[in-house]
Amino acid sequence: MTRLPLPQVLVGLALVLLCAHARAASPAILACDKPQVVGGYVLTCEIRFLENLAAEEILNVALYGDVDGVQTPSHLVVEAGRKAGRFQIMTRPVAAPQSVTIEVSSYEGIAMATTRRVLPAAVKRVTLNHSEVAGGIQAAGVVELTGPAPEHGIAVNIKSGDDAVALVPNRILIPANMETAAFNILSKPVAEDTMVVISATIGDEDTSMQKTPLLVTHKPKPDLVITNWAFFGANDEPLAQPLSGQKVNLCVNLANISFAKAPPSLLRLIVLGPGGRSFEQYEKAGSLKEGGKARVCLPLPPLEPDMNYTFNLYADAANMIVESDKSNNHLAFEYSYSEKTTENAVADDGI
Repeated sequence: MTRLPLPQVLVGLALVLLCAHARAASPAILACDKPQVVGGYVLTCEIRFLENLAAEEILNVALYGDVDGVQTPSHLVVEAGRKAGRFQIMTRPVAAPQSVTIEVSSYEGIAMATTRRVLPAAVKRVTLNHSEVAGGIQAAGVVELTGPAPEHGIAVNIKSGDDAVALVPNRILIPANMETAAFNILSKPVAEDTMVVISATIGDEDTSMQKTPLLVTHKPKPDLVITNWAFFGANDEPLAQPLSGQKVNLCVNLANISFAKAPPSLLRLIVLGPGGRSFEQYEKAGSLKEGGKARVCLPLPPLEPDMNYTFNLYADAANMIVESDKSNNHLAFEYSYSEKTTENAVADDGI
């Protein structure tokens, strides 16, 4: 048997101890940002050590359970000098609750595991294009899910609180990987204003039910909206790029999208400019017939080159008209002096 000199033995022993120390760090905590996640969304997990690593650590990541279609990296590298590493798990839409076990292990066989639930999508909200509609007029609704629909889609039950006031489809299908679907509501003529609740649920579980009210009125009310805008000069010529110091008008289309005539109203403009400066202007608008629209122009202060502006327009600024929907009276847009053109300022039907 050959004996090594004492110095070589000491050096070899030191190397063994150093390697043992470098690999001594073992995973201490494995945690994910959510106890459960809706299928189709990302789950972020973290492995944490008790101390900073002396050397790079390569860990194995494995999934067990209902993992078809679930995506995650097979390895996680934690760099030297760090004490934690993160990785993401892309879940898939599911039709029923499922469990997934995440295991992270080192090459020494030290492993940590945690289990998370993957949930099917539920109804997040129901929204209507109008909160109020005259009896006999059609409205529209949208169902939004908490996550994408699974393979083959998902059926959502729609219900009206009173079929004699508003009719809705019994069921709509949200296609696979989609999160929303629209449906129509047919209101019926009523003797007096009547509130009805439109609800949506998946299956028979009331826990996923979401509701929204719809007021069906005896008589239609006007509904003003501001559509389209563009800059025009002193001679009513369209301006692709207002010049510094040039007289400019902001012109918009004011429309009445209801089946009731709208009386005269007031249009309000607030412009926020550079340095927090603001400008306010009012302009009268005449009456509008059912489905009618009018061009309304408001004079602007001179616009400064290379500056950004925020425009806020309000229909029925004096709040003198009883409308079926006040939520659509506001139009806001940003304007960058150096980038704006007539092409993206005017919609297809013009001003």
